[in-house]
Amino acid sequence: MNKYYFILSIGILLFSCTNDSQKKYAINHSAMIMQDLNKKDIFKYFPQDHFPPQEIRNLISSILDTCNWGTKKGGLSLVQHLQTLKSEEFRLTYDYQLNCGHLQFQFEYNINKDTPVFHYFFVRQLPIK
Repeated sequence: MNKYYFILSIGILLFSCTNDSQKKYAINHSAMIMQDLNKKDIFKYFPQDHFPPQEIRNLISSILDTCNWGTKKGGLSLVQHLQTLKSEEFRLTYDYQLNCGHLQFQFEYNINKDTPVFHYFFVRQLPIK
């Protein structure tokens, strides 16, 4: 009986390690995007099969044209682990206070594979309290 508990424990440990490495990948990837948002090569971080290039260009250009990205204050505010019957995902939320207001950026990564797949990016303006 102890043998089964040992195997179950190893399985849980490996599963949690995988999630940790995938979580680190997602956090590092999203942090690079937030750090490099004003760089010309920012689009290399957005896979074209999930993000039409022109839409991403328009979104980022409107943020950079309206807001002074160099004066941002804030950072990563929330990390969520989401699990459904079909998928497992990480959602990362960054909140920044800028001269144009309070912007919230959300990233989602599907972690069903060895390397997380960045598949969702959303930006919204929140009311200033």
